[in-house]
Amino acid sequence: MGQKEADSSIRSRLYKALIVPLIILILVDAFIGYEMAHRFAAQAYDEALQLVAEDCLDQIQSVHVSEIATHPHLSRLFTAVPRQLVYRSLFDSNNQLIIGAPIPAPYTGDLSSTIKDQTQREWTIYNGMVGDRPVRIMQIAVDSSASAVLRVAEDGSRSVELERLIHSLVLVPQLILLGALLWIIQQAVSHGLSPMRRLGGLIASL
Repeated sequence: MGQKEADSSIRSRLYKALIVPLIILILVDAFIGYEMAHRFAAQAYDEALQLVAEDCLDQIQSVHVSEIATHPHLSRLFTAVPRQLVYRSLFDSNNQLIIGAPIPAPYTGDLSSTIKDQTQREWTIYNGMVGDRPVRIMQIAVDSSASAVLRVAEDGSRSVELERLIHSLVLVPQLILLGALLWIIQQAVSHGLSPMRRLGGLIASL
């Protein structure tokens, strides 16, 4: 075997010994980062929706349910503005729409959960559709007698945008790190083999 073939064989084995474990480590780290980003995005999205829903509930509790539809400010509050991607609605105890967008109630098979706000009010949170738009919905009884139910929904595209942003913040540095480490390994292997190449050249010249 010639000197070049020997160098190539050693270089190949060094690359395999160093790069394969490195790539596996980076991939595992990127996967963990991806999952954490996904959960963080979902949590941040729900928290933002909860703030909107709590504000809406606080405003309507100062007015009797029967007066909300004719109240100037609150009637505007329940008017959907497409570019805001937020929908609000009020339903009576028979699930008949009083005012706002036709936000659906949770179905039996829906994956829903309950959360409590700072005043220990219990909200139901679930996914649904308003028209042809996927939305995240929060629902709560307006009073203890459940004479009316408030639902606030936010377009799911905001969650997707937030998730993409967080993923880019997590994954792009991982790719940069991988590229930098591969370059460092390539340089280290090249410099590490240079004494062997010089020694091989001396031996060949004898």
